[in-house]
Amino acid sequence: MRSVTLLVVITIGLPLLVASCDGTSEPQASGTGTMAALIDGTPWQGELSESGSYHTAEQNLYVNYHEPDAVTPNTHRTITLSLRPVSGVGTVALGRMPDSSYATLHVHSYPDGHWRLDQYFTLDSAGWATITEFNLTTGQFAGTFAFVAVAGSDTVHVTDGTWTAELDVVN
Repeated sequence: MRSVTLLVVITIGLPLLVASCDGTSEPQASGTGTMAALIDGTPWQGELSESGSYHTAEQNLYVNYHEPDAVTPNTHRTITLSLRPVSGVGTVALGRMPDSSYATLHVHSYPDGHWRLDQYFTLDSAGWATITEFNLTTGQFAGTFAFVAVAGSDTVHVTDGTWTAELDVVN
């Protein structure tokens, strides 16, 4: 029975694997990008993760950046911006997800031998993002941002943020 199940998985899974490599699957970041900010006054830098895109139909610009090397041992931070509707350069208010543009800060840590995830989310009128470069032909995007995010009773201030990205543009 195991060999039949394995054969089915390979037969079904292989075409899906091939389809995901031919560029027709969910859009992924097509190039490089960087982000820098101050998190509670401490410098932070990130690289564009494997997710990021601009969807023309939804006018949604989504970028996700992670720390390439943990600044603090056993800690990793990620900042995500989801901006909509965006159709060119300009400023958008950051608010509560999923109904508006928002930002998140995820802190993955390993205290006491167990992984922990702290998720900080923007609330209503918690910040802004300005798109300073918006090129649908080349996929080049850039901007600045600042926001306040909360996780329970804990608050984080992210300021002086800048980002650049080369993204897939999807209809």
